[in-house]
Amino acid sequence: MDIADMPPEIELLCCLTRPNADYRRALELTATGLDWTRVFKLAAMHGVRPHLLHAFRSPQCSVEASEIKEKLERFEWAQAARNLTFTRELLRIADKFDACGIPFATFKGATLALSLYGGLARREFNDIDVIVHHADMPAAEEALQSCGYRAKFGAAHYRSAFLAYHQQHMFVNDDSSIGFDLHWGFAPKGMPFPIHADTIWGNLETVQIGGRQIPTLGRDDLAIFLAGHGTKERWRCLGWICDFAFFYDSHTEIDWSALIARSRQIQCERPILLGCTLISELMGISVNPKILHSATRQPSIQALVHSIVTGISASSTEADAVAAGTHVDLVLCETSIQKLNVLLRLCFTPTVGDYETMPIPRSLWPLYHVTRPIRLVGKFLSESL
Repeated sequence: MDIADMPPEIELLCCLTRPNADYRRALELTATGLDWTRVFKLAAMHGVRPHLLHAFRSPQCSVEASEIKEKLERFEWAQAARNLTFTRELLRIADKFDACGIPFATFKGATLALSLYGGLARREFNDIDVIVHHADMPAAEEALQSCGYRAKFGAAHYRSAFLAYHQQHMFVNDDSSIGFDLHWGFAPKGMPFPIHADTIWGNLETVQIGGRQIPTLGRDDLAIFLAGHGTKERWRCLGWICDFAFFYDSHTEIDWSALIARSRQIQCERPILLGCTLISELMGISVNPKILHSATRQPSIQALVHSIVTGISASSTEADAVAAGTHVDLVLCETSIQKLNVLLRLCFTPTVGDYETMPIPRSLWPLYHVTRPIRLVGKFLSESL
């Protein structure tokens, strides 16, 4: 599906949320008659309301959209206050980690809003993401608990048995309802990902927040992470495509061919090629022609682009169905060995669902490695009948 074949409301979002908004095409789309209620709903679903409001406020924008602009401005006030609350909490926990001698780095959230867009209110985010060394996880959990956080899913032994394959644990503060994702990896264990957590620590950079420097991913690592994260999630959110587009557009010093070669060494070059193709087609970014040529030579990337654009073009219900019906774990797999490894882990790694289906004493939990394949086969047969 080409961008010209997308519903006009989605095409409008693509025109106005890109780094260099296409106001001429937006005006043409407005003249055809748009469902502004649907525009706002889609902007919310794709996390691009700040981008849309920023475009409407530009002196170059002659699109008349007073009704949706009012809604966006009301959202901006609420989101700005919420983002400030999250940012203050990030600073509090950063101070605690420093006091405990725990090395950490933030990514997404406040640091990405500031480094990419220059302001906390310019990007939607709803939690705090921090990565630490795996060996520091117990100390980091203890530090979070001292700050009023509790693990969202059970005790440490339960999470270790049924959730550790995610390589992150979720915590929540009951007083503020703030969510905190504590990572020691960027993707579920065994899933191919273009950057490994143990390679980031010598390349960290900092973002100034509230008068102090907060460590975050280095530029090359962030470029690869944004591409990997978007691909892992099948780029179903236009906001992630905007992030990658703004990053590519504002970091002309980056040698993308070198990053692709680096990712190719671990057999995971698809995310950057896919991301670059999407920002070229949907965001109008002038991507290096050699990169686009490399992407066109891979039929799997072209099929994914079509699938992603189709999903974004669908209504919210249809988009959810598209996302739910895809094997997201296999999107990052480029070889048969990678696919086999992911499928084997899927078959033999116990999950919360296994425990909820058949709760047994902790001493018998190793049995889940045997019962899980049986449960999956039974589930498949029942759904097939």
